[in-house]
Amino acid sequence: MVVGSKSGHGLPSVPLFLSTTTHTMDDLPVELLALIVSFASGQDLKALSLVSSRFTEHCQRRLYASLTISGDLVANNSAGMLARRLYEAFRQFSHLGGYVHNCTLHLRDMETVDNPLAFLAMLRLLSSVRSVKVYDVVWRRLSETLRTAVVEFMEPVLHRRGGQVALDHIDDLPIDVFDHIARRATHLVLRQVQVTEGDLPAHVADGEADASPSLLKTLVLQRGGIHSASPLTSTRYLGSLETLEALLDGKDQLKLLEDIAHCASPTVRQLTIKIPVHIPMSEFASSTLGLIFLPSVEIVHYGFMLADRRSTSSRLNLSTGTVYVHQLQVILRTLPSLITPRLRRLHIHIDMDIGADLAPPVEYVLSTNLAEFDNTLASRIHAGSGRIRADIGVSFHVLGALAGDNVAGIIEGNYLALRAALEHGLSSSIEAGLQIFAQDQD
Repeated sequence: MVVGSKSGHGLPSVPLFLSTTTHTMDDLPVELLALIVSFASGQDLKALSLVSSRFTEHCQRRLYASLTISGDLVANNSAGMLARRLYEAFRQFSHLGGYVHNCTLHLRDMETVDNPLAFLAMLRLLSSVRSVKVYDVVWRRLSETLRTAVVEFMEPVLHRRGGQVALDHIDDLPIDVFDHIARRATHLVLRQVQVTEGDLPAHVADGEADASPSLLKTLVLQRGGIHSASPLTSTRYLGSLETLEALLDGKDQLKLLEDIAHCASPTVRQLTIKIPVHIPMSEFASSTLGLIFLPSVEIVHYGFMLADRRSTSSRLNLSTGTVYVHQLQVILRTLPSLITPRLRRLHIHIDMDIGADLAPPVEYVLSTNLAEFDNTLASRIHAGSGRIRADIGVSFHVLGALAGDNVAGIIEGNYLALRAALEHGLSSSIEAGLQIFAQDQD
């Protein structure tokens, strides 16, 4: 059908063509389908997968990207029935196993199971796992069959480029098993891991293993890290380490960081130190790091995870709400000790949770006696002769916000108040070139 258009300027009419072609789902490009699916989650993904068969694969890839396998597979309850139904789906539709990239093995309820056939069969169906976390178990309480299966399940991840292995709340882990994992992993995360004393395998004791360098490139020490530090603080594991991240929640973790940094000092290029919420200075006592020479470090990150610390009285009078920020002093436990001739970036990230009632105006009060911190930071910037980029990124998360709350206004008001406090308390560092900015939330 053609419709003529009239021109008011003496120009000839231009025919407008109205197409009557009907488009279907089959005409949509794959990239557009993937983009649409990327905005859905949870129940929406399940519903979207039923709209058209063209959505099914994209939705399944997201639905099954992360999977937790637990003792529910062998439990005689409703959770067990659901877990076994999932197992049957994976067994019937074998392609689903290839969609699982992140897998958590929650093993606490498996400690008393002698022959976990369904659990073992489920592991064999997962062929493309890139990240595996072994969680919550006393290792020696597992059956020999299950211990072997878990280690074998980790093998492809250990050898996969970019593969990540996490050990979380693992007690009584034999040193030979730890050695097997730590020497083959490229990215290792440790949280509350207790390694038992014992003998390493004969080939390690004879020095054969030392002929091949460790593959470990990234080591992340979360809360509690590893209880027995002796097996970790060795060049056998740390000789190729490039990225070290440590959460400091007390003097024990401070000492562990020092030991690891000494072992890995020639190769580490990026160091990240995180301070969790509400860690009192008493947890560190008078502990500080000894001098650590890190000749290859180019980037140092400090992450401060804070929370709204207003007193009850200040909460009652919101117009004079005052938030105290004291964790910045923890940087003094580490920064003066790090000798980093190649440092080019020093980044401090303040990530803060605040209540929805903390609307402007609000005042931020920094730690007392920040002069030492300010002088230390300023001298480190000056030491780089302008080559070091130093900055503080600030992000806020508003908790308990309602539909009508002006979340953006709350965040902006708190950012401006905290920035003003930082500029006042760190005046020497600001003069030396320290930058403060609002950092995008993840």
